[in-house]
Amino acid sequence: MGKKSSLLVMTAIALALAVPSMASASEIREKLGKAVPIGTKIKGTDVQMTVKGAFNTDVNCTAEVLPFEEVLTRNVGGVFELGSTSNGELSATCGSYPITRFSIPNMKSSVSGSGTLAMVFWVGKSAVGECHFEGTVPFTYTPGSNEFSISGSLTVLPKACAAKPVTVTGSFTLSEVFMY
Repeated sequence: MGKKSSLLVMTAIALALAVPSMASASEIREKLGKAVPIGTKIKGTDVQMTVKGAFNTDVNCTAEVLPFEEVLTRNVGGVFELGSTSNGELSATCGSYPITRFSIPNMKSSVSGSGTLAMVFWVGKSAVGECHFEGTVPFTYTPGSNEFSISGSLTVLPKACAAKPVTVTGSFTLSEVFMY
């Protein structure tokens, strides 16, 4: 009977130690593992996108410089949320057209390894003026990393910018923080 009691006690201790690590799923942390405090500005870099259906073709949107800055508004209970504050100087294109504005107004985890982000960007196309791309796009990430993958649908206005459905796939990095 003593062995069974010891086994139950060890199991209970193991579960008690595991609960905090499960509760912190989707938490944004610094390199040393400390949770990043609310209000911290987090920069996004290395944005790479392929937009299918834009300008009635598949367009690679590349960014030499396409930074965005987010403020951490929630980082507790397995959920993080970021809100956009500003976007730096842009040096990016979709095909041969310049990206004139880029924003991720909101980014929120739903469970560890995934969530959604609101994405808005404008591309200058002289024949129709600016093309406005917008959508809420799912993202995924590997816990312990700072790299995100996106894939989803976008709405485009005016309709002359895309006669067929538009999708976006790509990736980006949050600098100096890691997802857990």
